[in-house]
Amino acid sequence: DRVNKDPVSLLQIALPLEEVRGEKEVKAMRSLQADIENIKANTLLRMWGNCKGSVDDASSLLGKQKAALLKPVSADRREEAEGIISRLQTEIKALKDGIDAGSNSEAGTFKDVDAATLTTKSAEDCQKLVGELEETALPKDYAPPVPADVPADLPRLNGRAVVELIIKKGDGRKFALDDTVFDEAKLTIVADGYSAPISAGNFVDLVDRGFYSGMKIQRADGFIIQTGDTGDAEGHGFRPSPDSKKVRTIPLEVGVIGKKQAIYGETLDEARQVGAQVRIPFQADGVVSMARAEFDNDSASSQFFMIIFESDMTPAGKNLLDGRYGGIGYTTEGALFLRQVNEGDIIASAKVISGIEKLKRA
Repeated sequence: DRVNKDPVSLLQIALPLEEVRGEKEVKAMRSLQADIENIKANTLLRMWGNCKGSVDDASSLLGKQKAALLKPVSADRREEAEGIISRLQTEIKALKDGIDAGSNSEAGTFKDVDAATLTTKSAEDCQKLVGELEETALPKDYAPPVPADVPADLPRLNGRAVVELIIKKGDGRKFALDDTVFDEAKLTIVADGYSAPISAGNFVDLVDRGFYSGMKIQRADGFIIQTGDTGDAEGHGFRPSPDSKKVRTIPLEVGVIGKKQAIYGETLDEARQVGAQVRIPFQADGVVSMARAEFDNDSASSQFFMIIFESDMTPAGKNLLDGRYGGIGYTTEGALFLRQVNEGDIIASAKVISGIEKLKRA
């Protein structure tokens, strides 16, 4: 079966819509999400007939069935949702044009390639808007529940924040994608506080403090890219103040589909949740997770890693990271650069570009 390696789709699946609003209420939103994803997948295969079916379904949802889309949206977010729907109605027209152009062009021609490029771009724009629409189904001030025994002074991210990492080569060389040369690799990461409020909060707090800026990549072995180790003298983690006796640590946190609250302090196996579906599965390039000591679940501090996904080495649903490490988000742009990142490369800058207002510090 096809592994979903699309970070934008995975982030939408992770939204706790069913848990907060109920499956029936959000059915129309999820159908719209599936229609747009199908168009993206079928455009790659030039299955224009299938694309037409999906775009017609999506148009109907945005038109005749608009009330069903708005059903889970509370009054104070309705205007926001209506605005997104009208942008989607415009974008769907462009998507239809692309699909029509594809249907009327011969395979392998420039016309065919142009139509596929246009349709893919348009489907991606629609997909982003669908994600924004889905978020309006959650209450404005929604904060995922956290158990009382999690220290109250740990930062929490109630929602999502976007982080930008700029990585430069340690030896002054460049990055190259296709035939284009880049002085630096620019990565966009969505930290998902809906799925992992404590881990994502810890990461976003450290980024915002400038903790990672100027730090070297400390591990790059073709599977994992890791940094954030402050060395022996500093206890290998983050000290909240120079006179702190110990580093700040956070509990292992594994978000699970079907539960509003993540599992804390235990792996899925230890919590006897074998077979549960994690919210942030390790099945795309650039999944971000906090690193921890192998035999101490609650030892993560400042070290984080990003994975390079090889489906033959880590088949989805069977990989060794799901449920043992808590994913905190995905690299939504720039993940292609990860295969060229080496040990000794430098994080020239790490900054929060949106969502900082969702970070709650003690």
